[in-house]
Amino acid sequence: MLRSQEGIPYINDENVLELNKKILAILETKQQYSETSMRLEKSDNAIRNFNIYKNKIAFGGDKGELQFYDLINAKKLATINIAQNNIEDRIRNVKFLNEDILFVTTFSGKVLKVTRATSNIKPIYKSDDVILDFYIDRNKDTQHLVLKNKIISYSEDQTIMHENSEYRNIEASFYKDSQLIFIANEHLYVMAHKGPEYEIIANFKLANTNNASSIYLSDTYLFIGTANGEVKCFDFSLSNSKNLEAPVLRHEFNQHSSRVSNLYYDEDETAQILYTASLDNKIFRYDFKLSKDTQIKKAIIELVGHEKWIWHLETYTDKNGKKLLLTADEDGNLLSWHTNVDDLLSKIKVQFEGY
Repeated sequence: MLRSQEGIPYINDENVLELNKKILAILETKQQYSETSMRLEKSDNAIRNFNIYKNKIAFGGDKGELQFYDLINAKKLATINIAQNNIEDRIRNVKFLNEDILFVTTFSGKVLKVTRATSNIKPIYKSDDVILDFYIDRNKDTQHLVLKNKIISYSEDQTIMHENSEYRNIEASFYKDSQLIFIANEHLYVMAHKGPEYEIIANFKLANTNNASSIYLSDTYLFIGTANGEVKCFDFSLSNSKNLEAPVLRHEFNQHSSRVSNLYYDEDETAQILYTASLDNKIFRYDFKLSKDTQIKKAIIELVGHEKWIWHLETYTDKNGKKLLLTADEDGNLLSWHTNVDDLLSKIKVQFEGY
């Protein structure tokens, strides 16, 4: 279900979408949207992170269960338990290297290389520091581990190429176009590969970002979510890495009441939609095709369906070429949402014909 921020119906296709979600639940004899066929999977444990690669989803969270889902055949695949009897080995990040090999990080500070075919688990790194994220650069055959007080870059065979402990209190990071972007102590840093080393190529002061909780960088915007629920949008681009210009604040959104856990911007020309997720159990949708700040704020839509903390979201394309938003929560739900109103309507028509 979708509702406007002001509780007033927003006159566009979103009204149709809200009604269609209710109709879908009725046709499938379900009480709510999260119980319909739009839920891809229900895990017994919280889902903290997922990654999509070639029509496969890998996801995990509490109790160290790394689970897999086949998008083409719509079925759950084998589960690999990486916890090894350690309750602190909750999964924090999941990243596919290829169809068979993944990297998994845990809340206990481990980086593990997992082979699906054999269920082999190989420790790569262990730290007492907090792991924030892990990135794979397939263009340069490198991997990058971001911790609270350290950044480590690996070669293809997981040999450490570069280790940097200069930047402390890193709060959030993002990887794009072979460049690492991170925030520490109210500064935005851009790190790039220069010869055999990795160097900071830009450093910008960003006021009031000392509680950053998430970052997303598109071709034209830098989005920063904060621990108190704010979302800031800056004009910023990496297109000219030799002469980067300082971010310019364009929009501030305050719909969330708790930590912003994840951000995703669908920058397809026909979309230009920002999705934000939070520990207040809410997802908001912002339409950036609307040029003015007041227009964007007036058209904010809440996607209602989760009842516990939302940890991760991003879009994918199904076997029929339809784009959907996928979201994961503390209750173990993987929910999907049609990004196009007409696609959900088509699904309802099929359901109605067989009713």
